[in-house]
Amino acid sequence: MRRRDNSPDGDPEIFHEAMAGVRRLTSPNLAAASRMQREREPIQTQRREDCAVVNEDRGFRRPGIQKGLFRDLRAGRIPIEGELDLHGRTREEARRELERFIETAQRPDRKRAIRIIHGKGLRSPAGIATLRESVAEWLTASCAVLACCEAGPHDGGSGALRALLRARPPR
Repeated sequence: MRRRDNSPDGDPEIFHEAMAGVRRLTSPNLAAASRMQREREPIQTQRREDCAVVNEDRGFRRPGIQKGLFRDLRAGRIPIEGELDLHGRTREEARRELERFIETAQRPDRKRAIRIIHGKGLRSPAGIATLRESVAEWLTASCAVLACCEAGPHDGGSGALRALLRARPPR
């Protein structure tokens, strides 16, 4: 098979030397390839506006998340697909475990709704529920969480939170 001469000046050797290391695009659709590259950004580097919250009764939701979806989460009409129990963990252990859990829950076979059990703090020193406030703060700060609310009485009540997760784009 004869090689085509694609060089503007007609010298194939110069052209091939200049093109060394260049690789063909995998997608013929350049717009789709550029969009896929943008979607692969880690969640932590998203714009700060994307992480803004709308405070609701006993929870929050991101702008763009409908009130009806938030109501369904709060009422327990969205099935819980993953659960993390943080009883007995220190603040630092709980934070690391929560970050790992959210990262795992966002994989391609992702969990849409999760429950985080932090406890009511009844057995903690001085009866202060330190994990309750911390977990709520961490979930609010995580752009991976679209909405979060206190669990219902049959789910753990004030000792647990329900959260709706953002889908992570496939890599």
